[in-house]
Amino acid sequence: MTHMESQQEEGVDLREKFPRMKPVSSAPSLFTINGCGLGMYGSRDVDQETGTYIKTRCVTLIFIPLIPLDCYRVADAPDGGWFFLGKEKMAGFPRIWRRLVVFAIISLSITVFWKGYVGSDSYQITKAREKAVSLEKSGDALAAVNVYHDMVKREIGSRDEWCGLISKLLVSEIKSGDAGRAANAVAYADQNRSMARNGEGLVPDLASLALDAAGLAKTPLEADAILSAFTPVEKDLARVSEARREVLEALFNENPEDPEIAVKLALTREAAGEVEGAIDLLKPFAGELGDGEGARLYGMMLLGEGAASEALPYLEAYVGPRLEEWKRAGNALDLAYEAAQERALKRLNVSPPRGFTSKYENATEAEQFAMVDEFISERLESDESFRVARDRYQAANIVVPAVMDLGIAKLRVAQSETDAEARKELLTAAEDTFLELQGVASENDEYRLFLGQVYYWSGRSEEGRQLFDEVLEGSGRAFGMLYGLGNILRDLGEQEEARKLLDEAYSVAGDAQEKNNAAVLRSIMATTLDERIEWLSKGDSSDPSVIIGLAEAMGERAEENGDRKAAAAEYRKAIAGYEDQDRSTSSLNNSSLLYQSLFRLEGDITHFEKAAQLQSEAVALEPGDSILCMNAAQTQMTTAVLSVVGDKVDPAIVQYSAGMDLLRYLYSDESERNKVVDQLESNPNFRKSMKYARDGILLAPKNMNSYAWLTGVLSYCGNDEELRQVIEAALQQEFDHTASEESRRKFLSGEKDEDIKKAMEVSAKQVEELIASIESVEGKAMAAGLRVSPALAGFSIGEPAQFGDWLATLRKSVEERPCSRNSSSLMSALEAKALVELSASNEEIASFVDSARRHLGEGIVLRLLIRAKGDLGDEVREHPAVVEVRRKAVEEDRRFPSWLSLDDWAMIEGLEGVDSAELGRRLDARTNNEDMLRLSAHLSSPGLPSVAANQLLIHLANDDRSSAEAEIKRLEEAGIKVSPLF
Repeated sequence: MTHMESQQEEGVDLREKFPRMKPVSSAPSLFTINGCGLGMYGSRDVDQETGTYIKTRCVTLIFIPLIPLDCYRVADAPDGGWFFLGKEKMAGFPRIWRRLVVFAIISLSITVFWKGYVGSDSYQITKAREKAVSLEKSGDALAAVNVYHDMVKREIGSRDEWCGLISKLLVSEIKSGDAGRAANAVAYADQNRSMARNGEGLVPDLASLALDAAGLAKTPLEADAILSAFTPVEKDLARVSEARREVLEALFNENPEDPEIAVKLALTREAAGEVEGAIDLLKPFAGELGDGEGARLYGMMLLGEGAASEALPYLEAYVGPRLEEWKRAGNALDLAYEAAQERALKRLNVSPPRGFTSKYENATEAEQFAMVDEFISERLESDESFRVARDRYQAANIVVPAVMDLGIAKLRVAQSETDAEARKELLTAAEDTFLELQGVASENDEYRLFLGQVYYWSGRSEEGRQLFDEVLEGSGRAFGMLYGLGNILRDLGEQEEARKLLDEAYSVAGDAQEKNNAAVLRSIMATTLDERIEWLSKGDSSDPSVIIGLAEAMGERAEENGDRKAAAAEYRKAIAGYEDQDRSTSSLNNSSLLYQSLFRLEGDITHFEKAAQLQSEAVALEPGDSILCMNAAQTQMTTAVLSVVGDKVDPAIVQYSAGMDLLRYLYSDESERNKVVDQLESNPNFRKSMKYARDGILLAPKNMNSYAWLTGVLSYCGNDEELRQVIEAALQQEFDHTASEESRRKFLSGEKDEDIKKAMEVSAKQVEELIASIESVEGKAMAAGLRVSPALAGFSIGEPAQFGDWLATLRKSVEERPCSRNSSSLMSALEAKALVELSASNEEIASFVDSARRHLGEGIVLRLLIRAKGDLGDEVREHPAVVEVRRKAVEEDRRFPSWLSLDDWAMIEGLEGVDSAELGRRLDARTNNEDMLRLSAHLSSPGLPSVAANQLLIHLANDDRSSAEAEIKRLEEAGIKVSPLF
């Protein structure tokens, strides 16, 4: 029986009592799951007679009623629950609340729909177009560009389409004829060059458009604003720089008292290599340069000229306000990178690219890592906050070369200071400046390693090495420390020690990647081609570095074998490999060296120009790298030589021996030589070369080759003052001769004889091919002397010299086309000819020559014979071949009277018609002769017979018999049968 039926039996008519109630046939649906669902709540309109009341059914969330649905009159059931009598109208607050909720739901639905519509890509694209078109019509094209740019950043719509619209607007602005609008558009296109991702830039051929716009400018100032608004790409750099320079020259002529214009013009002159013109331009404004680019440029150029103390205040002014900004920008970039990386990973987890997940699941661990890394890298390029931080850092990073120059300037000032306390204080200041490059001073291993490098630079190599040892032992001689320290010691010139550490690193490497890294770096430091290939073969054959390294090595091997075509192909393969890598100092440097090899093989001057440009870029990226500095020094020097030589020497000869030796084709006497040296020293690339070389020696004080190269240049140019300074610096260093001693051991044992013979054959063939390729008579005459080196290369291993007809050709060439290069070649040939004939005529001489040939060159062997005493000496000096070569030496001395050397003295002293006393005075006056011999002895392995032979000649020149006896004894101990001569 229902509750309603029970009430009717009791005489209560519920329909009459509750006329607005609608009877129900069954209870409404009620359910909850964890407090969420439909439930009955509340109690109102209680009727005492019937024991009924009204409850409200509500939607609940965690047992909390949220939305009232309907109301029912109920009566309590005996066992819990309710009897539902009928449905009542909702009244009061529940009704109001329900209406509010319904309204809210409807409003929310409309809002969601509207937002979905407004937020849809199609709506956003339509509105962006409308807004941009409106802005363009109102004359604000760049604002319209920003609208499109915003769509690119938000990744809505087609990037290519937006970039196309942006490009069209920018091109229109550049062509507008309004200089201000053109400059702004050019700057925008340059700053957002990578947005288009098409390899051509946002605005293709921006340089041509900018040049055209500058040509329409009404004033030079407007033209400069356009041309300075962007950084030209490599292929456009020359023409834009030249155009901007013309504009600035005109502007400076109109405003010769304006320091700002002078600075801009000086920057263009310096970029073109006109250092002297740039210095002269800035000198009148030296007190007005402040802390801007003019101060940096002036200080850098003064330092390059050797005026370190004068450079200091300008470099300090420039560095001061920028150093902290550089550090802040670096920290901000680190944070931005971490945040962008995290965003990219979240994006990858939430919405991976199509096919990414399945490919990832089927990939190896290394491939998975590469996939994630590639995705992050792509996302970074479109992450605006990261790009802003990166651009800020790159802009601030310009201070780094200036900091390096400032440290070098302080160090050079300190090194020239004679007061001990002042020197110590200046050295500390220099060290502090270098350490700023580390970013943050602390006691971590990275900082301590850099500090050790600074100690080396400051002449405190023992302290630096002690610090290195402490860090290495503290790491437990772990792979990472062995590898890193090996690289550092390589940069410092400690080649042998670096090799040992890398050998150890390879042996303790924990995995294949570490072994590969050690093998690749160790291959770079190999002393022979075979050793290099051996180390590369230990690396990962799939590693691009190994592939490139092997291509280089195979190119060198092909070139050794005389297969120039195969060598060029391998070098090009290696260059392509470097171009596929990220642009780094290593890829730039190595590509530069390969382009130089291509120039040597093919003679295309554009290859060498490319090499020089790449080398400069590498040094600019890392000015503290000693290896880059020395490579750049040699490249810039060759550039200077090629400039001086011009078209005065046949291109085939230039290709064969591009170096300072080319200059000797340009003169035949001292006055002509002086003119050539003046041209060389005034060449801007020569000045750059000398700066790089000085920096290279400072940064790698243990690199013997750097001292040898720089002193050779200084000696050639007659710069005796700096020559002595460099020699003294070298004499203060202790060099490791392990590698050279091992090489010499192999040579003395005959292990290298076959390689030497093979190289002779290849070289002789190349020279004959070269001479055959030259059409002009003058060119052939100039090239005649090139036959001498391959023909005489076998003297040291006992190979008989084959003179043939070429000696007669060389004699004729020297007469027809006299030049220092061929004259010296003829002298060498005549010396060798004299030795051959002397040996054939006298067994005692032959015995001496055979004992000395592996230790001494033919020139010094003949000179020792000429200085011999007694009948043997007389026989030598009276031999027709010796008389001829000595007469030739006298002629050379008369053509170059200021350049008398110990070798010259040994050859001509005592000859009839030669004033021996005057010769001795002239020899004494050339103090750098003895300095160079001291350097040669210091750079050579201890006890080297050639050093003893030179010392013997010095003692003979000084008539110091007792000292001469000591050197004779050393030569005898080396197996050279010199006693019968003296």
